[in-house]
Formats: sequence, structure tokens, C-alpha cells
Amino acid sequence: MSSEKKDRNKKIGYGSLAAAGAGAGALIFPKVRRKVKAAAHKVQDKKEDVKEDVKEEAADVKRDIKEELAHEMQNQIQKKLQSKVKEAAGKLEAAKEKNAENVHGKAEEMRDKVQDALLKVRGKLKDFKEAGEEFQEKIKPEGQRSRMRSVRDIKSMNQLKSASGMKSAANLKRPSEIKSASDIKTMSSISNK
Repeated sequence: MSSEKKDRNKKIGYGSLAAAGAGAGALIFPKVRRKVKAAAHKVQDKKEDVKEDVKEEAADVKRDIKEELAHEMQNQIQKKLQSKVKEAAGKLEAAKEKNAENVHGKAEEMRDKVQDALLKVRGKLKDFKEAGEEFQEKIKPEGQRSRMRSVRDIKSMNQLKSASGMKSAANLKRPSEIKSASDIKTMSSISNK
């Protein structure tokens, strides 16, 4: 104990002794003695009531502190979770924007490639069409090259085959008249002759 506390305890001790000394003469009388004892019991009861009140108050304070700490911890955890969620959302948004840029860049690249390929195919088809037209011009008979088809080129009714002009079952070839694989000449049969 420090010296200040010792001095204070001495004063309190001497003060209570002085009160007891002054009251010692008063304790000789029974009436006073009973009143002092009753007052001492009341003080003792009050002391115990105060101890119980202090214990209850201490329990209430502990409970309040626990509730406040729990509430504060819950708030802290909630704030941390919200900050982590915001951070994750920011990262997701950044990745989304980066992917969108890549997709647009790749889409433009592919569009250019497809357009180039289509232009090449178009050029080849144009060349093919021109070659086909030239080929048709070459194989047309001389008279038809310069002349367009007209009504005279359409067959008339007289030029169509009639039912009598068509082959009947009697005019069809029989299976024995149809050539088979043995009738076909091979290179070896030609060289042997």
C-alpha cells in the first residue's frame, strides 16, 4: 500500500475509535444500547442490500457491455463484408469491361476477315460467270448467237408427238437384246485380235 492510503486508513480507524470512545459512555444505558444495536443491524442490512444492488448493477453493466460489444462486432463484420462485396463487384465490373472490349475487338477482326473472304468469293464467282457465258457463246450454233428466241422457236401442236408416234410395249427391247457385261470389249480382247 502507498503511504497516502495508509494515512487515510489510520484517520478512518482513529475516527471510528473516537466515535466509539465517545459513544462508550452512552452504551452504558440499556435504552441507548438497544438503539445503537438496532441502528448497527440496520446499517448491516443496508450494507448487504447495497452489496446486492452493486452486484445487480454490475451484472446489468456486464450484460449491457456484452450486448454493446456484440452489436459493435456485428456492425464491424457487416462493414467488412460490405466492403469486400463492393471490392468484388468492382473487380467483376472491371473484368466485364475488359472482356467486352476484347469481344468487340475480336468481332471487328472477324467481320473484316469474313468481308474479305466474301469479296474474294464474289470475284471468283464473277470470273466463273464470265467464263460460263463465254463458253455458252462458243458452243451456240452460228445462227443462234445473234438471234434471240422468239415465238417462232416455240414448237407448234403439229410438231409434238402424238399417241401413235410413241413406242408401245411391242417396240421395247427384250432382256436378251440388252447388252451385258460380257458384250463389252476390253483392252485385252482388242489386242488379241
